[in-house]
Amino acid sequence: MSDTVADWSDRTEIDQFGPWVLPVRTPEDVPPLFRPHGVDLAESLLVLKVPRPITRRDVQPGMDLYDRLLVVDPRGLTVLSRRHGAPGAYDVSVVPHPQITAVQNSTDLLDGLFVLHGAGSQTAPAPTGWGASPAGSGSALTVPYNGSQSDVLDGLAAVLRELAFLGWLPPAPADASVHRMPAYALGRDDVGLVSALQDLQEREPGLPAPVLQPRTRAPRTGWASLLDAWRPVTVHACVLLAGPRELHVLHRRSWCTTGSKPVQSLVHTVLPTGRTALVERPHPALRGVRVVSLVSGATSLDLVLPDGSAVLAALRGVPRDA
Repeated sequence: MSDTVADWSDRTEIDQFGPWVLPVRTPEDVPPLFRPHGVDLAESLLVLKVPRPITRRDVQPGMDLYDRLLVVDPRGLTVLSRRHGAPGAYDVSVVPHPQITAVQNSTDLLDGLFVLHGAGSQTAPAPTGWGASPAGSGSALTVPYNGSQSDVLDGLAAVLRELAFLGWLPPAPADASVHRMPAYALGRDDVGLVSALQDLQEREPGLPAPVLQPRTRAPRTGWASLLDAWRPVTVHACVLLAGPRELHVLHRRSWCTTGSKPVQSLVHTVLPTGRTALVERPHPALRGVRVVSLVSGATSLDLVLPDGSAVLAALRGVPRDA
């Protein structure tokens, strides 16, 4: 926590510091570390600053308080990242909108993670003394954040999806409540997933009808099946909303777990429907289970679904670009 360089002659930054992901609207809002980059706020569509994961009592005079600056402009997303262990240095990554292949936002209580998958990235110029780190072909840009701010990152995801997936928002139906699900539609242990679905439907009316896959137990293959009586494997629940422009999947960070510890994580994964292929294979360690890969460009995201899953059937029936 000793990385320091910022000048606190203006105490605005320390006065507003906390776990919050904040919008940047004026030059004074830009953290001092990132000001040499010269962010064009007039051209930018959305600018957010992501704080370091420290408490106010750990703040020291002159400390750089923000880990990242996220800048969305008409061309793409630029991420300025504080370089750990190198006071005053930061890295620059750029993903052009056409190269975005998937967007994920997830939380596990206060552990938030925003992931942008891209078919490639471009290195942005940085001032002398600052490095530039491209995302790399088929790689992902990850932005950790305080999970209490997930709604702010949902807003970032919505902006990026609109720019990357070309007019994703369908017209709202006359009765947007027709697809509402009861809280216990997936059982007592997955009320959180249904709540996330309801929140998504409120934010984006007009989404297609959801397809639900409840959690289930899956037997292991071979000698490992002897463990099933003591530590059974749970294949976790998920929700699919498959529209003509986007595939939405609500799921857990881990598709399979053992033991009885409650699972609190929530993940919202979005891919462009027409550009996403489906690749299936049997699960190597579980009977009656398939690994379903959603492949968009160089990005491949795995789902784990039981044979006969309604979600799997729905994915198989989604029309895709030739």
